[in-house]
Amino acid sequence: MSAKIETILGHFCALGARIESPSKVRDYLYRYPELIDLAQYSLDSALQHFGPDLELSLDMYQDPEAHFERLTLYVRQSSYDKNTMKIIKRIRKDYHQLFPCVRGRFLLTTDFRFPG
Repeated sequence: MSAKIETILGHFCALGARIESPSKVRDYLYRYPELIDLAQYSLDSALQHFGPDLELSLDMYQDPEAHFERLTLYVRQSSYDKNTMKIIKRIRKDYHQLFPCVRGRFLLTTDFRFPG
């Protein structure tokens, strides 16, 4: 399992995605390895749909009050329009259909920040 996690994290970095808090991301993937394929699918889909003017950031979202955490892939662009969320929602719908029974939490979203 370790090799598969390191391979996916290396692949993310090779494609220019940032991994915030790598140790937390790695630990979460060890607990929920079925998220590896879902995250890979989301990365590939985001790159395909959004094109080169894109920054992707993989991070752990943690809500200390609700004791809630999830692996989150953020899409960041230099400009946003009404299609940004439509595309993200389409990718989400696809991954919910392709990966219906995964344990752990994952979300593809945007925080409307700019790359950099």
